[in-house]
This record gives sequence, C-alpha cells and structure tokens, in this order.
Amino acid sequence: MTLSDKNKYLFIAVPKTGSSSINRFLVDNDKSSIKNTLIAADGTSIHTDTHINYQETVAVIGSRINDYATFAFLRDPYEKLFSYYRYSIRPKEKWVKYGLKAKIVRNVSTLIGFKMWALIFPFKPSVNFILDEQGNIGVKYLGRTEHLQSDFIDICKLENFDFLELTGTMKWMRATKPMDLSHHLSAPWFKKLIDRRLKKDLDVYNKIREKMYIRS
Repeated sequence: MTLSDKNKYLFIAVPKTGSSSINRFLVDNDKSSIKNTLIAADGTSIHTDTHINYQETVAVIGSRINDYATFAFLRDPYEKLFSYYRYSIRPKEKWVKYGLKAKIVRNVSTLIGFKMWALIFPFKPSVNFILDEQGNIGVKYLGRTEHLQSDFIDICKLENFDFLELTGTMKWMRATKPMDLSHHLSAPWFKKLIDRRLKKDLDVYNKIREKMYIRS
C-alpha cells in the first residue's frame, strides 16, 4: 500500500499482480509518497501490512477514503494461480532462509503437480482486496496486470499526477512472463473444478478483461 496526501492517491497492492513494480515507481519518483502507513482520524500514524485490503483501509481512515484516487490491479486468475504454483516449487536455494516448512511445501507441491495443487492450495481471492462491504468494487480505478504500464499511465493522466512525465521512462518488471495455460486447462473436469474455485475472481476479471474499470 502506498499513498500520497499531496497527490491524493492510495494504491491497494493486491498480491502477485505487479504491485511491487507500482510501489517501487511511486516511492522512487514521488517524494510525497508514504508506504505501508495510514493516518487515522485522530492523527495517529498506523503501520499497515503491504497488502492491506480496501475494507481494512476504510476501517482505519473512514470516509476520508473518498479524498483519494484509489486504484489497484487484478491479474488473470488462471495465470495468477499458476504463478503461485511456480513460486511454491522455486529452486531449493531460494527456500533456505524460510526453513523446514517451506522445504516441505516445495517438496509436496512438486510431488503432486499443478492440477492437484491448484485444487487444494489455500489462497485468498484477489477481489477480497478491492471490494467494499457491499461486495462492489471499492477502488476508483481497477487496472489489469496484463496491461500494467498502459493502465497505470492512463490513471496518472486522468488524475494529472505531478510525476506524470516520469512515467515515460519507466522500466517495468513482471514476476512471470505471460503464460499459455491451455494445456493445463484442457481437461474438462479440471477446468470445471478450478472455475468453481476461482469464481469470485473470474466474475470481476471478466468485466475488466477488455478495458480498465473506472468508477463513474
């Protein structure tokens, strides 16, 4: 989560959606940005988790959420799920600092393979990070990870942020390259089960697949 009282934006960082790249750009190029800190109504500074969600943010700052241009990104749910799997089975030298539990997760994930892993792995739907209490999209702008740079630049233009000209020099990094998952989804039984698991994310993502969401 990154915000600026000067530029009046608040970025909700949904995990595995390119949020690190957005946070990095904001912190490096906007001196007014503050990362992982919210100011409560009584003026108290509250340290937050990097991936604090929209409803948790509202619980801290209340109606002042409407003073900010809130934005977030969603990633294709299938691609995000496979990205999580690749993270789980990453080379063992990258797991060393995480201890025995991480080693067990890696070994089990590798053993059972993607399909079984995808059906049992516990994860939070991405939309849990961006919905309000009524179940509607809470953020003002909801971009797509597959169009991370262009959607972010469009948000900057619409809000006329004072670092807009710097977006032209951005160098983006994605955790994974675009994936062709057709061979994983070709089995009808698996596609049916995984669609059921991803229903909440698919319902929202399919609405923005072709165009970034902008609250009217």
